[in-house]
Amino acid sequence: MRDALRALAFADSNAIPDTVAQSARRLSAALARGRISRRLGRLAMAAMLILGISMTGAIYWQDWRFVAPAKAAVPEFMEEALMSHRTAVMRSRMRSQLEVPSFDPADVKNATHIAIPQMPNGWRILDVQLFPSDYGPSLQMVFDAGKKRQVSLFAVRASIDAPGKPKIANVRGNDLAYWTRGGTVYVLTGASQPFLNSAASDLSDNQDAL
Repeated sequence: MRDALRALAFADSNAIPDTVAQSARRLSAALARGRISRRLGRLAMAAMLILGISMTGAIYWQDWRFVAPAKAAVPEFMEEALMSHRTAVMRSRMRSQLEVPSFDPADVKNATHIAIPQMPNGWRILDVQLFPSDYGPSLQMVFDAGKKRQVSLFAVRASIDAPGKPKIANVRGNDLAYWTRGGTVYVLTGASQPFLNSAASDLSDNQDAL
């Protein structure tokens, strides 16, 4: 009973089914009867008041379970990297949006303090863009990595607890390799997990492009 009340305290009242509210009312009436249930009856009444208050909760009701929202478990920089990649793919399909394949790593580093590692042999730059992010300016680079692979490298200056060696994560069905070096967070996406794992390992060990 105590755990249920705590869960309801953080629930969005609009997301609670009518059947649950009816059950709570029946429980309140049952608990109100009897000498032993007096205290629990007051707790049940408190639950009824909570159901009538509109609150923005960190938990919502789904299939009779309280489940934490998926977005809360995804780091913001991964969301931004994925959105930047999707935007780059959209730009590549639009005639009115000209791609910018030129890139001066020294100029970018002086302006944003973002260091970019040397790219693997055979990779060709298709587009380079700066995007605003919650952490400050972020760099989005799109590459032709061969075999019809169009991969994106997202980089941003941020104090984030990310690994020095690349790790693979899956966000909304998309594989991403992410790592950090020298205060810059990198996210590589746009290909299969084996390719991302190998490419990210190379990039994390490469020296900065000059």
